[in-house]
Amino acid sequence: MVANGAGKAEIVKKAFFGPVTPEVPASILQMHPDFTLVGDEEALSLI
Repeated sequence: MVANGAGKAEIVKKAFFGPVTPEVPASILQMHPDFTLVGDEEALSLI
């Protein structure tokens, strides 16, 4: 998955460091055994 820009920072934090929940559909990717997140400094600023 690719995330860029400061506008994505909060959802990246919720999706990959919060609970797996239907309210954040991307959070299910936490359970994927071979997932890669690529992001710029702004998108990853909260993690």
